[in-house]
Amino acid sequence: ADLPKLVRGLSLLDRSDPCVHVTTTATGEHIVSSSGEVHLERCLKDLRELFACIPITASAPLIQFKETIVDDDGRPLQVAHRSSIIPGWPTPLEEGGWATKEGLKV
Repeated sequence: ADLPKLVRGLSLLDRSDPCVHVTTTATGEHIVSSSGEVHLERCLKDLRELFACIPITASAPLIQFKETIVDDDGRPLQVAHRSSIIPGWPTPLEEGGWATKEGLKV
């Protein structure tokens, strides 16, 4: 009964935000891809309250990391944030290591 409302709401969400991509899997799951976890929370809130106006159950977000440092060339890294520049030294992880939200795991 709510499926047409959900599909219409997802379409409106997809059109209203250029950083959102909505897809449907072969099993019928609707996937909302966004630019981050906080952005995704806002998108789901908008979907529930503005676009679809129905209760929505969402799984925990799956977060993909697609950036890495493969070589340390000795140059410092500078990240501009508002009016500050944050210096740092990029260092590749050891072979087989990975980073988690809780810290570094090797």
